[in-house]
Amino acid sequence: MILLKIILVRRGFEIVSVKSKIVEELKSGSKSVEELIKATGSKPGVVKGQLTRLIKEGKVEKTAEGKYKLK
Repeated sequence: MILLKIILVRRGFEIVSVKSKIVEELKSGSKSVEELIKATGSKPGVVKGQLTRLIKEGKVEKTAEGKYKLK
């Protein structure tokens, strides 16, 4: 049970870190998913999941060109 909690906390921290990296990258302008994957060093699914969360939180929006930018 303790090991499971450690794994969940570690994963949660990793995801928050990726989310923060995405926000930092978008401060310099709009970026594609591929650019954000390279910049964060994360897996595509993690980056896409965090972008979805950021959109739902009203912090990020998708452009007509298919890139993402801060609101």
